[in-house]
Amino acid sequence: MTSHPVTLRKRPELFEVTLQEMRFESPDTATLFLDTHGKKDYRAGQYVSIAPHQFLALKPWIAWLEEQKGRKEPVRQYSLSSAPHEDLVAITVKEEEYLPGRMKYPPLLSNLLVCIGEIGALLRAVRG
Repeated sequence: MTSHPVTLRKRPELFEVTLQEMRFESPDTATLFLDTHGKKDYRAGQYVSIAPHQFLALKPWIAWLEEQKGRKEPVRQYSLSSAPHEDLVAITVKEEEYLPGRMKYPPLLSNLLVCIGEIGALLRAVRG
């Protein structure tokens, strides 16, 4: 019998980031620059996950969506748009337009991040 080395996956790590800066790339797309408070160990191609449940403004929408879908709203993943050597971690987020009849549910988190992003806001993120 041949033995294969077992590779243990790292557990997703929960950490806080601070929205340090926002730059609008177009009217509906913004790059959010996040201060990770020293937790910046990543490689190109990785992403960060942000749970919508942490935002009080989304609570009624989340409750409605969870009732409609019959399941908990999932975290959203955003690809990192910064390079590992840069001081701040960046994600670029595009506002999503709701198209009734073509989409079953309205978008949730991306619009909040683009439209209501507040400099200095603390966000809980998960790196997987």
